Amino acid sequence: MPVYCLPSAVYWQKGRDETTVAWCAGARSTTMRGTRAAPTATTGIRTTTTGTTVFGSWWGRAAAAIFFIGNAALWAARPAGNARRGQPFWPRRKNSASRADSYANRVGKGTHRALDRCTTFARRYRYALQCDVEQFFPAIDHAILRRALARKLGDPDALWLIARILESGAGVLAGEYTPRTFPGDTLFDLDRPRGLPIGNLTSQFWANVYLNPFDHFVKRELGCLAYLRYVDDFVLFADDKAELQAWLAAIVTRLARLRLTIHPGAQARPVTEGLPFLGFTVFPAYRRLKRRKGVAFARRYRQLRSAYRSREITLEQLTASVRGWINHARYGDTWGLRRALLRYPIV
Repeated sequence: MPVYCLPSAVYWQKGRDETTVAWCAGARSTTMRGTRAAPTATTGIRTTTTGTTVFGSWWGRAAAAIFFIGNAALWAARPAGNARRGQPFWPRRKNSASRADSYANRVGKGTHRALDRCTTFARRYRYALQCDVEQFFPAIDHAILRRALARKLGDPDALWLIARILESGAGVLAGEYTPRTFPGDTLFDLDRPRGLPIGNLTSQFWANVYLNPFDHFVKRELGCLAYLRYVDDFVLFADDKAELQAWLAAIVTRLARLRLTIHPGAQARPVTEGLPFLGFTVFPAYRRLKRRKGVAFARRYRQLRSAYRSREITLEQLTASVRGWINHARYGDTWGLRRALLRYPIV
């Protein structure tokens, strides 16, 4: 029987009382698998006599904020033996985990490694097909996501918790979603529960789960040797432009099975024209920061200097903000841009 381990940091906020404990939304018995729950420590976590941790406070009150529940669910899907690891538990079966081509929200990956990989492919291949999913988080279908999670997690309590979180987020992004119809739809399909709150810790992980079958489709069925994805933004590379255009039609059809669409205008183009990807334009020999990113920082830097002069922020706060931008911008050929933007005195 799995033992689910949730550290007290997930439940308690410093300076708050016990009512902020992350108990799952909705009514739920304080017993799981028919065993009585008994309090064991001052952390607000209950453990049954069979060793199963129950999610909740001493009184089973509702969570104070949705992100508490999101944190709880992410930690819930990992066994106690992995308590020191930063990744949620995911069954390690052959071909079951996310592909190495997915770079978002994964240890050892990230934005900058995705940019490096994109540059490597741009130097090896002549053409690229860059696509991004329309209204991705608002469009994620709850039924499809639950089936994908159920195939990997067999524990009913973890699946129950996942269902509660999905229900709590249903309709949150309804105003940002444009209704779409897919082959075989009826009028009832327009009201299918959909949408993941972007700020939830679980949403980032579940987005990878949702598109994991698509990653395997691109690599196995299309046979694309050079592919990478960052959340809903993905790029395919090849030396044959016609092959990329044929893959585009197959991609549209495959994403429709996930009730997703891509932004119109996606076309195969030479890599020498530059690929817009993760805030940069990637060329085979260099990378440029997108102009709007530089303009936005210039405006932000003026605001920071003004706030410092009026003593609204400290020098340490200003420096931290500037360093954060520099650490990102330096992954492109931005030496001249950084020197130009930061030449103005603070006071």
